[in-house]
Amino acid sequence: MAGFGTTFYTYKYNENMINKYLDLITTQSTLKIHAFNVDFIDKYLNDGMRETKVWTKIPVLNTKIILFPIHIKEEWALIVIFTKIKTIACYYNKNLNYEFEMAVIKKFLISRQTIIGHHPSKWKSIYFHIPKQSSSHNSGPWILHLAKCISFNNTNIQHNYMPVIRKTQYKELMMDQIIINAVEVFKTPPTVTTNDTVQ
Repeated sequence: MAGFGTTFYTYKYNENMINKYLDLITTQSTLKIHAFNVDFIDKYLNDGMRETKVWTKIPVLNTKIILFPIHIKEEWALIVIFTKIKTIACYYNKNLNYEFEMAVIKKFLISRQTIIGHHPSKWKSIYFHIPKQSSSHNSGPWILHLAKCISFNNTNIQHNYMPVIRKTQYKELMMDQIIINAVEVFKTPPTVTTNDTVQ
């Protein structure tokens, strides 16, 4: 799988890893969760709501939790939308300003409400300053671990076990890929070969 190799345990996660793991979370959680692609905010800013419809085919406001991975200055942060309580929560571990990203997401949510004929809600923005990791390379796996905990209602967030977190994520991603490959094999009809020649 592209992006997954021996460097997985020590180097920074790339967008492929972040997107793939968030997709894995949404399929496994029993809650109604939607995770947006890392590039969604840029796509929305550049092309507008009409051009991002393909990214929002499902009624995202009917989900319980919406996950937005954010990448700024080589650091990852996680913005989580709790739709029931109309709250936009930013989880970060650096002194970076995410006001712009949160404002864009708020605009997107209000636009979605308007499109479906709902009165725009008063979305509340809050910040959670999560524990800083010892290595800047760990912001990716850390926000994925956080996203998983939120998605499975797990309040036991262990931030001091990054090697274990990385190893667990690697195994989960690779097992998911094995399952995907197996499904693709069964979808593909077997090739019939014969050594018979026409006389």
